[in-house]
Amino acid sequence: MSKSPSFNFYSSDFLTGTVLFSYEQLGKYIKLLCLQHQQGHLSKEDMLLICGEEDSRIFGKFKVDNEGLYYNERLDIEINKKVNWVESRRANLSKCKSTHHMGTHMNTHMASHMEYEYEIENRKEEDLEKEEVQEGEERPSKRPKPPPPDFQADFDEFWEVYPQKKSKKQAMTAYANARKQHKTLTNADLLPAVRDYIADCERTGCPYAYASTWLNGERWNDAPSVVVSQPVRCGKPAREPPKTAQQLKSERIRKQFCELNGIDYQEFLDKKNGVVEIC
Repeated sequence: MSKSPSFNFYSSDFLTGTVLFSYEQLGKYIKLLCLQHQQGHLSKEDMLLICGEEDSRIFGKFKVDNEGLYYNERLDIEINKKVNWVESRRANLSKCKSTHHMGTHMNTHMASHMEYEYEIENRKEEDLEKEEVQEGEERPSKRPKPPPPDFQADFDEFWEVYPQKKSKKQAMTAYANARKQHKTLTNADLLPAVRDYIADCERTGCPYAYASTWLNGERWNDAPSVVVSQPVRCGKPAREPPKTAQQLKSERIRKQFCELNGIDYQEFLDKKNGVVEIC
């Protein structure tokens, strides 16, 4: 029987067992494990050839057999487990060979898959062992997730007050998102804000926004709009819009009329527009 080209290497166990090793010690230890796998138990000369000196940490990972040879016990166990498993599969294939016309092909073809199949089966056995160990332990019960909050009744109350009755589905989504994002937000905050918003729009003449837009923009935090009339200083507006050609023509005609009739043009404008001076 040819020697298996590999052995199981458990990274977690290896890291735990070599946590205090230096990088140099790790390299020597791995080389010794590989040498044992290929050549069997090692002489002290072999150990010293790799280590250079009798390193207590490295030598502590090996035992001495009856012939005075050094070996890593865990590696011996893994090698033997793999050999026994492969031999048992070969024995089963030999039985198939005598009873099935495809036996020769199966023996040749399946032998190449034994190594990989062993890795999978060995891992399954270890998982089962862990489950058996933990079977008697009391597993912590998972806390059930609370049901999502239901805002339907609150939304219906909000929708009844909000003036723009379009895109109700989007409004419901925006309402739920606002309530989830702002945990303390309730209709006690929203409904007075909606009423103030309605009064603000009626005062300013602004159209109502969609409810989803109002909620997504957190408009319940808005301050009321302030309507500012155009100020008048010294009998004329502080800012005048640019005049059109027709307005300029009308202005020339009025000036000509005032000049012909001896009327002060500015007084004429004040009386016409009803402007009251505040300066």
